[in-house]
Amino acid sequence: MMIGESVRLAGFVRRDGTMDSEDRIIEVYVAKDEPDVRMVESAFITAGINCRVVGTTLGAAAGEIPLGIASGPAIWVSESDVEAARGVIQELEAPQNPFRIASWQCPKCDSEVDSGFDMCWNCLYNPRAC
Repeated sequence: MMIGESVRLAGFVRRDGTMDSEDRIIEVYVAKDEPDVRMVESAFITAGINCRVVGTTLGAAAGEIPLGIASGPAIWVSESDVEAARGVIQELEAPQNPFRIASWQCPKCDSEVDSGFDMCWNCLYNPRAC
């Protein structure tokens, strides 16, 4: 299934407890890991968007399956919530968002380092210690 592809899913439960077997759901976000998908899920919940997180158990298979967009956890939303969900994702990915997960380039070895780390994983360079 491709991102944005519609699928019928029996048993999609809304936050109010109602369920419609005719709901069409759309995959709107694929994360690199579970913390990333949970952050987006939390933003959807805050915005009142019903969603379902899938694929979180695939992390246990790391090393057995190639990691990437096909194996990352994803979020599905009801077709009627797609535009609102995409708006929330755009806000989260905006450069001025303090919760944006960005990375930095190590000036010593040129490796990409996630923003949550102060030190390069490859060469242990720490820009704050220099």
